[in-house]
Amino acid sequence: SAGVGNFVSISPKSNQDDYLMTRFDYTISPKDTLFVRYVRDTALALTSQPNGSTVANYWGEADTTRNHFVTVEEDHVISPTFINLSRVSFLRPYENAETTTPPVPALNNVNTPGASQNTLALGQKLTLGPTNLVPYRMAEQTYQGMDDVIWTHGSHSLKFGALFAVVDDFTNQGNTGAQWTFNNILSFLQALPNQLAASLPGHLDNYRDAVSKQFMPYINDEWKVSRKLTLNLGVRYEWLSNPTERHNRLTNVTDLLTNTNFVPVPTVMPNNPSTRNFAPRIGFAYDPFSDHKTS
Repeated sequence: SAGVGNFVSISPKSNQDDYLMTRFDYTISPKDTLFVRYVRDTALALTSQPNGSTVANYWGEADTTRNHFVTVEEDHVISPTFINLSRVSFLRPYENAETTTPPVPALNNVNTPGASQNTLALGQKLTLGPTNLVPYRMAEQTYQGMDDVIWTHGSHSLKFGALFAVVDDFTNQGNTGAQWTFNNILSFLQALPNQLAASLPGHLDNYRDAVSKQFMPYINDEWKVSRKLTLNLGVRYEWLSNPTERHNRLTNVTDLLTNTNFVPVPTVMPNNPSTRNFAPRIGFAYDPFSDHKTS
């Protein structure tokens, strides 16, 4: 005879985070200054129970992040009322996750060629196998160029400029193993799964390298109408290109009524929703007694 009992265990976890920031400032001339800033943030998280219900804490997971950020800015004073700020930046966040334990041969016997280890889910209480989110790798490289102008003219304090960026977003969702789900332990012992989630043979390519561009001009005016009233008026336009894939690996179901399979598409979305992405800004400050104590 056999029975069902409760299994209680403690899941050890460890986290390590290292942060570094450096900055270099240099005065080129009375009208020009330069600064360079570099930030590095690395972390490692180890857990032995990534599924939240994995038996015996067997399937461990290691999550690694390595983030790098570089900014260079040059400030130029054209006149006491006219200043220009120019910046270039490079941002590279990176994340990688993988299992830290060897595969279990019994869970590989029902695998598809080229796929990773399978997972068995018994109802809502027990999961055997690694989390279905690993292994994966994500890296994003962003190149930015920005320019801001500050101009004070009479009762107006104007600020305007623009940002242009190119974003290269690489993703490798590497898990290709099947997940078999059983209603309960009895259906598991009878080999009667009620659900199977798996990649079809020949469809195990999970590498995507998306590329997009951004253009964001703006203008803002802080207008001192009188001693009591100041208006803040501005508008910003945020245009983002429709992302493409560097190796033409985008597919989609373009017509739910006629398509019987995924077909190649040139962009992530059929249309670009950001072409009219205007953001106006209106604000005011009122000082009723002109004493700078109430507004």
